[in-house]
Amino acid sequence: MNYRCIVVEDEMLIRMDLIRRIQLCDPSFQIVGEAMDGQTALDLVDSLMPDVVFTDVRIPVMDGLELARSIRFNYPSVQIVVISGYSSFDYVQKALRNKVVDYLLKPVTDDSLREVISKICVNIAGLPAAGKRNGERERTLSPEEIVSYVSDYIAQNYNSAFTLDNIAENIQFSPMYISRLFKKATSQTPLQYLIAL
Repeated sequence: MNYRCIVVEDEMLIRMDLIRRIQLCDPSFQIVGEAMDGQTALDLVDSLMPDVVFTDVRIPVMDGLELARSIRFNYPSVQIVVISGYSSFDYVQKALRNKVVDYLLKPVTDDSLREVISKICVNIAGLPAAGKRNGERERTLSPEEIVSYVSDYIAQNYNSAFTLDNIAENIQFSPMYISRLFKKATSQTPLQYLIAL
């Protein structure tokens, strides 16, 4: 199985080195995109639908922790690895709250990279398949009804803490499927819709 990865790092030499070492550690981790800032990275996630995102914390426009939060909300199955030169407990705590796979300190060693890649493989193997969770439910809800349900849910719960996972559980579809459907219908991800609301 191949894993689609995006690497987010504003320093080009560090980014190129990280890409090279990820692929040396495990050739099944294919780099499908790279970005220098958080907003570009989020756009790439929306368009490329990767399995894994490796991101630095200190990046322009939107920092790595905000990027992780946005990805976690819209695409809960995407595996996120945060990389930083800062061992600050506050950074680590925020990263863990966004349920990242790991928080790696720079300089990243090959051993720590192999360890995190192994974790990612285990995590992905345990995820439900993208798309349908419950075939019977899918036959009874049209795409328009799903989009309408998501819009209504966000409107009614915007001031409470929830993720796309919560919505997905309610209607028995994968978060990835819901997000793709919602973006196709509204030209916004559910998080963009929430922010606009």
